[in-house]
Amino acid sequence: MFRVSISILLLSLLVSCSQMSLLTIKSSPDESIVYARAIGSKDRVEIGKTPMQIESTEIAEKIKSSGMIIIEIEKEGYFEEKFYLSEVSRQDIALNISLKKQPKIDQAHNVDLIVQKLFECQQYVKIKRFSDCKEIIKELKKKYPEVSTVHEFEGSIFYLENQKNKALQAFITALKYNDDNREARRMIKVIKDSGE
Repeated sequence: MFRVSISILLLSLLVSCSQMSLLTIKSSPDESIVYARAIGSKDRVEIGKTPMQIESTEIAEKIKSSGMIIIEIEKEGYFEEKFYLSEVSRQDIALNISLKKQPKIDQAHNVDLIVQKLFECQQYVKIKRFSDCKEIIKELKKKYPEVSTVHEFEGSIFYLENQKNKALQAFITALKYNDDNREARRMIKVIKDSGE
């Protein structure tokens, strides 16, 4: 369930003009991912993280369209916000977005999805299909970059492949997001004590 916000003031400003100069987007919380896509297209392109500024011509080049644009702002644990920008004005436009937290049920759904994907990954590890597991980890890291267990699992895969430096970096990242991650801390010690 995503919230769709359309500002009447913003739309009236946009409809009345014809070419945008600079789009500034700030959000609470910061570091929200900003995507753009053309109306009618499902292919969206990441254009930055908040706070950010971008020229309209750069957005048009990235999405290969100069018509109506949808700007989507996302952050894990928050509802997505969408804004529709028509063939925009020569004036600079500033958006200041306050993302609303998702209810805990949505967060629980995300946890279930992560557990399901990690379980699937574990099954691949058992039959030594590490590349399939890495694809799942890559997908999870993109969608849930701050989940410590995902980085820990990645470290374990690298360790099993005898890629100790990559394993060490993944375990350090896991600790960055959860300094109580005992398994990541233990594996860092194992790798450092092995002298590799």
